[in-house]
Amino acid sequence: MRLDGKHTLNADQATVWKMLMDPDVLARATPGVQKLEPTGNDTYNAVFAVKMGPVNGDFKGKMSVVDKTEPSEFTLKMNMVGKIGTVNATGKLTLVAVNARQTEVVFSGEAKLTGVLARTGQRVLNGVAKTMTQQFFESLQAELEGAAARRGGLRTFFRRLWETIKNIFSRQG
Repeated sequence: MRLDGKHTLNADQATVWKMLMDPDVLARATPGVQKLEPTGNDTYNAVFAVKMGPVNGDFKGKMSVVDKTEPSEFTLKMNMVGKIGTVNATGKLTLVAVNARQTEVVFSGEAKLTGVLARTGQRVLNGVAKTMTQQFFESLQAELEGAAARRGGLRTFFRRLWETIKNIFSRQG
C-alpha cells in the first residue's frame, strides 16, 4: 500500500519540526496511538488500536526516526504486530517553508501488510489511511495552535505585569 500527499500547516518550519520530533505531541496527534514510549535515541515502543469497519485490533511494535536532516526531512519506520496481521511501513516526510508562517509537509510512504489487514482490500485500506492522515494533520494543527496560544498567553501576562509595574512607579514619581 502506498500513501503520498502534502499538507500545509500554519506554523514556521522550525516549530513544525519541533512538534514532529516530540513523542508526546505525536502520541496525542496520531489517530489510534495508545502509547508511544521512548526507548533510546529516536526509537520508540508503540501501541496502536486500529478500527476499520469490521476489522479492528491492537498492534505493538517499534517505531524509529532515521535519516534526519533538521529541520527539513526525516524518515519514519514502523514494525507493528497484532492478532490481525503485521504492518511494516516506511515514510519520508519533507518540511518545506512556504513563508515565515506556513510549512508544507510532503509525505511519501509504503506499508506492507499481512493477515486480515492485507485481505481487507486495497480500496478500504487506502480510504482509512487517507482519513487517518487528514485526522493527524488536523490534530497537529490544533497542537500548533495550542502551543502558540500558550506562548501568546505568557507574552500577554508579562506585558500586563510590565505595564502594572510602570504605572505603579510613574504614580510615585
